[in-house]
Amino acid sequence: MKKRISITALAVVLAMSSLLAQGKPDRVKGYKDKAKTHKTIALLPYQFLKKEYKSLPDGITEETLKEGEKEKGGELHQQLYAELSKKSHKHGHEWVSIETITSKLSDGGYDITGLDEKDIPKFIEVLGVDAVIFTRVETAKLVLPASKGSEKMWKSEDQLANISGSNTYMNMKIHAKGDDEPYWKWRFKLNGNFKNTKLMHNIVEKNYLHDHFPYKY
Repeated sequence: MKKRISITALAVVLAMSSLLAQGKPDRVKGYKDKAKTHKTIALLPYQFLKKEYKSLPDGITEETLKEGEKEKGGELHQQLYAELSKKSHKHGHEWVSIETITSKLSDGGYDITGLDEKDIPKFIEVLGVDAVIFTRVETAKLVLPASKGSEKMWKSEDQLANISGSNTYMNMKIHAKGDDEPYWKWRFKLNGNFKNTKLMHNIVEKNYLHDHFPYKY
C-alpha cells in the first residue's frame, strides 16, 4: 500500500513540475476575432503517438496498453468536452457532441483511435463544422516503475496507472475551415502518468488553456 501511495504522490509531483515555463501557444494575428466567427466546433478524440515499450511483465502486451490509452484518452476527452460545452450557449458557439463525432467519423470510414492530422480538412467536411481541435499525446518511451510488484497486481490494476511517462507532451492544434495550417497550436510537457486523468485535465485546463484558449467557456 505504501509503495502505491508513494508512486501516486510522485506522479502528482511530476505532473505539477510540468507547470514550469512552457512558453505560449503559436497563434495567427487576430486569432481571437477569428475564433468568434466559429459557430460549430469539434473536439476530436485524443490520439496517441506510437511509442516504444520495454521491459513489460509477463502477461502484459502492447495491445493491452493501447487499450488503456484508448480508455484514458477517452476520459480526458470527455472531461475537456464537458468543460468547454458547459456554458457554450452563452458565448455563441456549439461544441459537437462526442457521440456525433464518433458516429460521423466512423460512418465516414475513419478509425477514431488512429486519426491522421493530414485528413483534418476531410474531418471538417464530414462533421460540417467551422473548426476542429486535434490533440495528440506524445510519449517517447514508457518505462516501468523501479519495483514492478507481483504479476497479479499488474493484471488487476489499471495498466497505464502503473506506467510512468518519460518526455510526455500534449500537442493541441486548432484548424479552421478553409485554412491550410492551424491558426492556434501549443505543445506543452506533461510529466507524470495517467493514474488520475482528472488531475491531468485540471492541470491542462487551469494552467494552459484558461488564459490562452481562443474560445470562451
